Amino acid sequence: MKKRILFFARLYLVNLFVALNAYAEVTISIVDQHNKPVSDAVVFVNNSEIVRAKSYPVAVMDQVNRQFLPRVLIINKGQDVTFPNSDNTRHHVYSFSNPNNFEIKLYSQKTTDLVRFNHAGIVILGCNIHDRMKGYIFVADNGSAVLSNEQGLATLPINKPKRVSLWHERLSSDAATTKSYELIDQDASGAWSLKLNLKPVARKIKKSFKSRFK
Repeated sequence: MKKRILFFARLYLVNLFVALNAYAEVTISIVDQHNKPVSDAVVFVNNSEIVRAKSYPVAVMDQVNRQFLPRVLIINKGQDVTFPNSDNTRHHVYSFSNPNNFEIKLYSQKTTDLVRFNHAGIVILGCNIHDRMKGYIFVADNGSAVLSNEQGLATLPINKPKRVSLWHERLSSDAATTKSYELIDQDASGAWSLKLNLKPVARKIKKSFKSRFK
């Protein structure tokens, strides 16, 4: 009888542990050096225990009003992305970000071309026709990467880690650098606070490398 009770007690604890972890999450509040909320920051952890899905739906990086929409897209390694054109002008999408470099030559309206990203990392997008168009695809190695909202908040669906990694387009001059941060300070709402030292907003984007495609 005692063995039976002990068995069910252990089973209950195991189920409780699984349930608690299934709903575990940690919220991070991100501000810049001026204490302003930072949106479109990618927060992620390198956690080998997170199981990647076998397949993912096709992600969409649209082009609206001569801008990439969304400006920052998070996908997982091995996921396909389509690049429709919702503008009434033609676009020529490319990236020089090795090993995820690609090119979709001049096209208008929708395109059936799919680009598969098999390597984790940041992909910087440009348009060979419109120099001011710039977008980013963050290729995550697992399902733990999330994007901060307009309030600078990002919620990871995991237990609180000791450290998190973070990417933002203004975190470095090359827009391709990630940095690691320790979670130390917690605010009144329970969110863990991070302060970033961001580069100034570029006022003018230089001419694109059009000659590389001629």
